[in-house]
Amino acid sequence: MHTPTEPHLASELIDHVYAAMFGEAPWQVFMDHSRRLLPNGQTVLFYHDKTTGQGAFSLAGGLDKGTVDKYNREYSAINPWMDHAMIRPLGQVMQADEMLPRKALLQTDFYSEYLRPQDIVTGLGVTLDRNEDRHFFFSIVSSDAEAEVINRAKGAISLLVPHLTRAFGSWKATITADDPVSGILRVDSKLHVVFADSNALSLLEETEDLSIGPLGRLTCRDSSLLQIIQQVLAADRGGRATAAVVHHHIRRRDGALPLRALTLPPPPSPV
Repeated sequence: MHTPTEPHLASELIDHVYAAMFGEAPWQVFMDHSRRLLPNGQTVLFYHDKTTGQGAFSLAGGLDKGTVDKYNREYSAINPWMDHAMIRPLGQVMQADEMLPRKALLQTDFYSEYLRPQDIVTGLGVTLDRNEDRHFFFSIVSSDAEAEVINRAKGAISLLVPHLTRAFGSWKATITADDPVSGILRVDSKLHVVFADSNALSLLEETEDLSIGPLGRLTCRDSSLLQIIQQVLAADRGGRATAAVVHHHIRRRDGALPLRALTLPPPPSPV
């Protein structure tokens, strides 16, 4: 029986990457085809935020919405592979056991509660991009596989990485471009909304972590963002100087790359 070589495995996937890059096919086609590299393969393009210790799947192949939501809401914060993934060299494909010994993985809640029900125990991953706080990855996780299968898939992904990085750069730039749609929302010292434009209201519909309650008060389920807002308001009441802009990212309902929130102190009162 003919065993596909790494170049043969990578060639079709490279075609799918450029088809997605140039809008000839959706990214989902690439995600679904790349699953075939490993048994029970599940592929994800995702990010992890070093500051918050959380992340989300932006695109996934082989995962239902409920499983994606579980990761985004609960399990990204306890993913034991992330500590190493955030320090490995850009573009270097690594097998899961290289980042965390299998024995250690099997003892984690992440494995017993999230991976084991899916028959997942290993995989391959590569860091595509990073900035000070945010890291972007492509990974394929799978059932256990023989070393030959893992190494063949690793070689194919290694050939794919330069093309995937190039395409991902364009994709990320499109999604994270500086506010193609932006809105303004203002609150008073008690978090009552005193102004919100139509864009802000529309963007709020994309997240469950920030909303306006029935009495017009801002509700924030993101503890880090709430702390930022409270610190800005407390500093203003005390007459203390605050940072001009504080950046924060808010999870979207659909797990796509997050909304960016800029928290600014009130303008100084006229004298």
